[in-house]
Amino acid sequence: MPTVPDIHRRGLRADQPAAADVTIGTLYFVTDEDVTERSDGTAWETYSAAAAGGGGAAANDAEYLVAASHAGLTAERVTTNTSSITWDHVAPGVAKANVVDGVVRPADHAMYHETGGSDALVLDRLAPPTDITTLNASTTAHGLLPKLSGTAGQFLTGTGAWAVPSVLMTDFSAPASPVDGQWWIEATGSSPTRQVRLAVRDAGTIYYLNIGAPH
Repeated sequence: MPTVPDIHRRGLRADQPAAADVTIGTLYFVTDEDVTERSDGTAWETYSAAAAGGGGAAANDAEYLVAASHAGLTAERVTTNTSSITWDHVAPGVAKANVVDGVVRPADHAMYHETGGSDALVLDRLAPPTDITTLNASTTAHGLLPKLSGTAGQFLTGTGAWAVPSVLMTDFSAPASPVDGQWWIEATGSSPTRQVRLAVRDAGTIYYLNIGAPH
């Protein structure tokens, strides 16, 4: 005669014996699915559905997360391993998703390294850049400073190029249309009485300071 432990059983779905191997009427509580089934001698039949949080039987059309499809459920969601996610059902009542090593969604990866992210990147700790202009600043976007030219006396223009000033101190010529605040050096007269003077325009008036004769 079967004993109570023989006809009242519990365990994981993977450990459930075949219905034909137990006494007809045996009850088996599937711990990883929270359902009870009854053997009719050839198959396991649903005896009670998974319990809802408030007690009593839960609807069989609820979207349960299960390790394998079940005849007593109509809308269950079967956890399936993929190349980036694996599922762990070892602990009773728990379905744990594991991200495969080295696999991170691009959107999540970028978020981790942005300002305020859990792994924000510090600019001065990155590897040195290569000799390309891809990230240089332009008229449409912020960017990096172009590589220095190594030539003294050059300046960076608004176009992002290194250039020599168009008017040099040795030019000794006045600008065609000076504006307030602009200054220059010019030469007047002719040799041998030629003079060099410093000029500046302020409030519409040009002021001069004689420097001397050029050599």
